[in-house]
Amino acid sequence: MTEKYAETRIVLNYCLNNDVNMRAFEVLASGSAMLCNRIPALEACGLIDGVHYIGYSNVNEMLIQCRKYLDDPEAREKIALAGH
Repeated sequence: MTEKYAETRIVLNYCLNNDVNMRAFEVLASGSAMLCNRIPALEACGLIDGVHYIGYSNVNEMLIQCRKYLDDPEAREKIALAGH
């Protein structure tokens, strides 16, 4: 899966029950930017929204963030690199 994630610009992740799932680590390992719902467990792992991943709180914000970072490759790559 990491190879497939690496082929994309942004990988969408959703953590259930406020738990960090394995996909989060797979995406970060791939070097692609992760778009993930904000949960305290991500911060507990040392991941900071806007630094290591792109966070969202609802579907509307997810769409806005996705468009913003697809349109700004420099910012997206900076986050992807920091997350990696």
